[in-house]
Amino acid sequence: MNTLHQSSHIFALLPRRTTASLGPRALAFHLRPQPQQQQFRPFITNPFTPSVQSLSATRTLPYPAKAIYSIIADVSQYSNFLPYCQDSSITRYSSPDADGKKWPSEAKLVVGWNNISETFYSRIYCVPGSIVEAVGGATKTTLKEEEIAHHESGRNTEVEDKTTDESILTHLMTRWTVKPFPYKPPPPSNNVPSDLPAREQTEVSLAIEFQFANPIYGSMSKAAAPKVAGMMIEAFEQRVKSVLDGPGYGGNDKKAGRMEGLLGKESPWQHAIYTVDPTNNTSTSTLSTPVNKGHESMAYLTYIIENFHSLPTTIAFLHSHHSGFFNAWHTDAPMHDNVYAMKHLQLDFVQRSGYVNLRCKWNPGCNKAHRRNTHITPEVWQEVFDGTSTPPVMNNGTSGTDPEVAEKAIHVPAEIATPCCAQFAVSREQVLKRPLEDYVKFRRWIIDTKLDDAKSGRVMEYLWHIIFGMEAVSCPDEEVCYCQVYGRC
Repeated sequence: MNTLHQSSHIFALLPRRTTASLGPRALAFHLRPQPQQQQFRPFITNPFTPSVQSLSATRTLPYPAKAIYSIIADVSQYSNFLPYCQDSSITRYSSPDADGKKWPSEAKLVVGWNNISETFYSRIYCVPGSIVEAVGGATKTTLKEEEIAHHESGRNTEVEDKTTDESILTHLMTRWTVKPFPYKPPPPSNNVPSDLPAREQTEVSLAIEFQFANPIYGSMSKAAAPKVAGMMIEAFEQRVKSVLDGPGYGGNDKKAGRMEGLLGKESPWQHAIYTVDPTNNTSTSTLSTPVNKGHESMAYLTYIIENFHSLPTTIAFLHSHHSGFFNAWHTDAPMHDNVYAMKHLQLDFVQRSGYVNLRCKWNPGCNKAHRRNTHITPEVWQEVFDGTSTPPVMNNGTSGTDPEVAEKAIHVPAEIATPCCAQFAVSREQVLKRPLEDYVKFRRWIIDTKLDDAKSGRVMEYLWHIIFGMEAVSCPDEEVCYCQVYGRC
């Protein structure tokens, strides 16, 4: 699914760049068989070291703290997203807290890899809205008694203290901490819009402490240990997105509605969503591309071709992800947030310039080392622009066309550079400086070229600014760019 927005302006949430999956990374470890005796160990298994070791990871997510905390405390769902967790269940609940809610107090997880699996039990302590801590074996909670009174009042101390000499881990504690982290826009000024309200965001931290009884396990774990906290919180981040954004996170009708809601009902932006992989069940009213090739460029060009005679005043072409690191790392706005970018986009500047790259940071794309663009060879340059209103200059120095068209002929530049990653805004007038046939030709090149999806998309990524009349090296000063494009002066 991919998107566009319009009105007198158009805001395009278009196809996401094809990226490597954020699926779980492999973690190799050995689990030795244990007696069928209940042991209390944390509900998250970790790397191993003969001395106590600490790991941590933090993320700031664009969702309310209350919703994120509920996902963390729902231990029974861990097997749906944590790597190597085959089964998860809550075996005991706390007494009601001050608000009458019961929280997980004991959990059981089955962790495994290939044909090896082992069952782990943990004591869980929930400080509603802020902390979920799990401890195992003889490890004691670090929380204050008054914070976890609802756990202690219903605790079976005999079960809590049960441990054996066969425990793999002598110490293990995991703690999730949730803290509201509202984004506050910069102070209003003549150049900085003041209409963006503070928005709910949440800082999520994961801390792990562990110690293995067997020093061999500790030695084996050294390579993998530093990666575990990051791997777990990455999996959790994807879980939060899938739950709070609903099915198909990354560009569907529901997502478009959420974007509209964040922009506000009075926003001048409308949208168009393109599906690049339609199925037999796809509605006939769904916008789609002829093929799924060329990354976002196929949807961008399809929109221009289908709306050439009724284009809005301003068009913003965006990928379908809304915000957040990983998916939207290239969005050059606080929290990588396209809503912020659209609310602060200086439309007058877009109209004056005709074309504006929505990314100001030079890296990647503008650094000196990046300007020898290996994707756009002389052969590719000739294939893309041949037959258009700006024909390529041939190897013999002529355009091979009549004198009037030859005036618009373009040479293969020695350097091509612009900030990545194919998110930009253009004016209607700038689009109309080329005839419709040019855009049809560009799309036909993507379909026909022997270059694959990724390579053809990369070619177009570094040609948009040239197609819309900018110099081959289009790298404005970063501070000037932020001021002109977003009013952040």
